[in-house]
Amino acid sequence: MSKSAAWFIGLFVLPVLLAFIALKVGWIPDGTTNHGEFLSQEVRQSELALETEWSIVYQRPKQCNKQCSLLLDSLPNLYLALGKNQQKVSLVVLQDQNEKSIEFATSLPIHLNQLEDNYLYLVDNKGLFVLKYAPVDSLEAMRNVQKGLLSDLKKLLNYSRSS
Repeated sequence: MSKSAAWFIGLFVLPVLLAFIALKVGWIPDGTTNHGEFLSQEVRQSELALETEWSIVYQRPKQCNKQCSLLLDSLPNLYLALGKNQQKVSLVVLQDQNEKSIEFATSLPIHLNQLEDNYLYLVDNKGLFVLKYAPVDSLEAMRNVQKGLLSDLKKLLNYSRSS
């Protein structure tokens, strides 16, 4: 075999071999950059197709527990933390009609069986649910969840502006 053919084969095989080893050994990070969890099935609700680019949706349970009251108390702070993006994002609470409305939020008398109670959801302007954020029991954990949600939302808003 000629010297140039050996170099050609070596330059092809070596990167493939290194990539295979990197995958098997775990040199490549397997994490994602989003803080929320993608929904396993497609959920779309036309009533949530609002004029804003994105919506933060909370499905309130029928009986409000500790997680529910903690989240409802922190929703106004989440909305204020949006800052200059408040006009691009709407806050929606899915609840019974007779429940008390929340400041900064739109209340809709809808209960979706495909959604879990006490979760926060990010919904696009066509009504497609994209990410969900799990409920927590402490105020500190709630702040961390909301920071992650805001981080994801800012990435989505920057992406939608650039396209």
